[in-house]
Amino acid sequence: MDDDSITIEVEQLESPSTTSKKQMQIAFQASTNTDDFVTVNKSRELSELAASDEETTTALDLCKRVLGPYENFLKVLGWKPIFTVMEASLWKDFVNVIYPIVVVCLILLGYIVQFAACYSRSNPAYQYDEAKDENGTVVYYTVDCYDHSISSYVILDVIHIGVYFYCFYLFRYKQTEQLDKMMEQTFILCNSIKQKGYLSQKKLTASLRRPLWIGIIWIALSFSAQTLGVAGRAIEHERTNFGDIEFTWMELKNKGGQYSLAIFMVLAFVALDVVYVGVVVNYVTQCKLLIFLIRGVAEKVTQKIIKLQEAIKQLYDIGEMIRQLNVELGIAVSLLEFLFGCVAISAWLSLRDNTKHGGPLAASAVMSAILWTVVAILPICYAVRLSNACGTIKKLGYKIRARSYIHQDAAQNDLDSFLMFTSLFDPRVKLFRVPIRAQYFWGILVTVSFVILLLAQHGVISSGVF
Repeated sequence: MDDDSITIEVEQLESPSTTSKKQMQIAFQASTNTDDFVTVNKSRELSELAASDEETTTALDLCKRVLGPYENFLKVLGWKPIFTVMEASLWKDFVNVIYPIVVVCLILLGYIVQFAACYSRSNPAYQYDEAKDENGTVVYYTVDCYDHSISSYVILDVIHIGVYFYCFYLFRYKQTEQLDKMMEQTFILCNSIKQKGYLSQKKLTASLRRPLWIGIIWIALSFSAQTLGVAGRAIEHERTNFGDIEFTWMELKNKGGQYSLAIFMVLAFVALDVVYVGVVVNYVTQCKLLIFLIRGVAEKVTQKIIKLQEAIKQLYDIGEMIRQLNVELGIAVSLLEFLFGCVAISAWLSLRDNTKHGGPLAASAVMSAILWTVVAILPICYAVRLSNACGTIKKLGYKIRARSYIHQDAAQNDLDSFLMFTSLFDPRVKLFRVPIRAQYFWGILVTVSFVILLLAQHGVISSGVF
């Protein structure tokens, strides 16, 4: 009995230690599984973070490829150094300094030759007086453009060169990088949303390259129009027996010199047009980027990718970008809009005088009238589109507040704050310090059309078309 009791006691003593060992094994296995789960989660987070970084890098590389042509365009104008600081050397610094001076000299010489030829881009036909003998035969023509030289040449040239120097200061010395920042933010935004519609990177790339191609095509068509205009004047000279192309006070008797100056004048017009296109394309591109940013923030709010407070911060930054656009590049565009309007109206009013000559002069006049109208309307259209995009933010605020289930985890104060911010979100796109809105644009267009039609019916405006 004693041995049996001792055996039972030993078994009782051994059983708890065996149980504890099993529990320790189970606990160890559980901890091992937990560590494995945490390790898997951490590795998954790291892989997602690495994938996100790789996608962001890809987006920024694509942004640089799209931004490159815009940078090169500004370098051609002399608004940005041809060689960067990293490539600095004595002769490269000399090129960076001398190149803008060469561009300015080319522009100024273009003004002088254009005035000497009495050539108006809106009215390429010669303005001449007729001297008749007793039989009524025309014996002499004289080129006369001094009576309207200030309005037709001086004022417009001062505006043009003023815009050039202003943009030179803006891009070269103030070093505004708003286009670069907006383009980077937009590509990263499209990368985070992963849409296949208007916010896809492919669609964004094509959309941002389009203004630059349109600008290049506009320059080519304008070059063709001015070439036709100069050729038409030469043909008109031969027809009227007036002699060679006249350059008034330069008094060139050599035909080769006259044709050389005529070719130089046409090439100088290309330099002037590059300035126009550089400003307009930059402005249009910034408007397009701001529209993409506004739509992107709205899409992220709808898809619950960002919180409402973060959306408020992003919308505030967009509003600041619009205000910066108004006070910087908007000034240059406003001045050019005045110039474009004057030239376009003059081109349409002188269309009858030019088309009666037929041939190259008529083609040049029609092309010029259309081209100047297009370049005048384009910035206004994109300013209107940007204003309309800003108006959609108010609708977004009402939508989120009325359908609170979209952000059902958001606090009531956040919903109210978002509604209040979007209700007050009204960054006004301005030209000439005047807000540009769709209702204003259409109202002015209808009024101007009505006045033109009324004046044409009463003979105040006479044209072969009317």
